[in-house]
Amino acid sequence: HLGLLYNLSDNWNVGFSYKSPIWQEKYSFNAWNPDLSPRRIGIQAQVPQIFSWGIAYKGFKRALIDVDFRYFDYANTSLYGQKPEDGGLGWSSIFAVALGGQYQLTDRLTLRAGYLYNTNPIRETNTLFNVQAPGFMQHMLAIGTSYQLTEDIVLSLAWTHQFRAAIEGPVLQIPGES
Repeated sequence: HLGLLYNLSDNWNVGFSYKSPIWQEKYSFNAWNPDLSPRRIGIQAQVPQIFSWGIAYKGFKRALIDVDFRYFDYANTSLYGQKPEDGGLGWSSIFAVALGGQYQLTDRLTLRAGYLYNTNPIRETNTLFNVQAPGFMQHMLAIGTSYQLTEDIVLSLAWTHQFRAAIEGPVLQIPGES
């Protein structure tokens, strides 16, 4: 992981971050064929490389506003980027944008809120192959607070909500179905 932060002025910060791909060992488990003979099944996955850029404005009294942009390179990772016919999910690379704010209500109490939007990596034609990966979210709202109990102890609490989303696509094996 590489991160750079630059103070443009007393009120503005810009930053850049790069996270390299993470190669995972093959995950495998024992299974059975229809004729009840033993079978070993495995999945090789990779976490994509991520490029991040951000800008923060600190010119308000006791407040901060930040905008971040990210690029997730799913298309060039094993499992996610591989075509379904090759055992993958067929995801595209995506962009994300996040907007967040923080307000220092008192010397001890800080309030935070943010919103995240991701483009969808799942192509309509690959919908059927991605039913096993329902955890992808496109819209998320977050709120939180921190309270400074002592000089060394901070209590933080956060709540996030991921909005429901749906995707529909053709079932390639059955023409006219989705």
